[in-house]
Amino acid sequence: MVKMNVMHDKPTCREAPSIGASIEVKGNEGLKNSETVHAEIGGCTGIKKGPLWRGVEILLFCGVVGMLVVVTLQVVARLTPMSLPWTEELTRYLFIWTTFLGLSVGTRSVSHARISLVIGRLPRLLQRVALHMYFVASCTFFMVLAYTGWRLVMQQFYNGETSPALGIGMYLITTSVVVSALLALWALVESVYLDHRTRSYLETGETIG
Repeated sequence: MVKMNVMHDKPTCREAPSIGASIEVKGNEGLKNSETVHAEIGGCTGIKKGPLWRGVEILLFCGVVGMLVVVTLQVVARLTPMSLPWTEELTRYLFIWTTFLGLSVGTRSVSHARISLVIGRLPRLLQRVALHMYFVASCTFFMVLAYTGWRLVMQQFYNGETSPALGIGMYLITTSVVVSALLALWALVESVYLDHRTRSYLETGETIG
């Protein structure tokens, strides 16, 4: 008999419990041959977020609400003689900003994809080494992203590039790349070296109470 069930694990993050799924396989010998496979879904959401990240989350909320309002206006405008050519452009720019800001928030809450099956089975010393390798590799990526993004911002600023419908400087949109990369760098420092909850989660895949 094959039995599948979804269970709620014991909360390990103070603010939000982790949600897992298990598959229990039973043979003819009953519980003697039963096996349970557990997979954790989501990151460590029970972290203590400071004013900076609460402010970023507020901006994300405003961005999503702004996109909803603008898209609604665009749909209504199609049913009327009114023409709003700037709605599609504004929606795209809001989406870009929310996407990159969400990248930094996901880095802080350890919600990005990673392979923890092997790391969780390593000795404690090797887990710590893997954690520092993760930090160095991630910092390298975000520093390159910030540098290339800043070069593009400067290029658009000096060339006077503007958007077709809104007429705003394109550097204001590309700045989202630089801002998100810098926020992600700080998020890495916090999650790896300043927050013991996310550090434990990155090392072993399990949070501490």
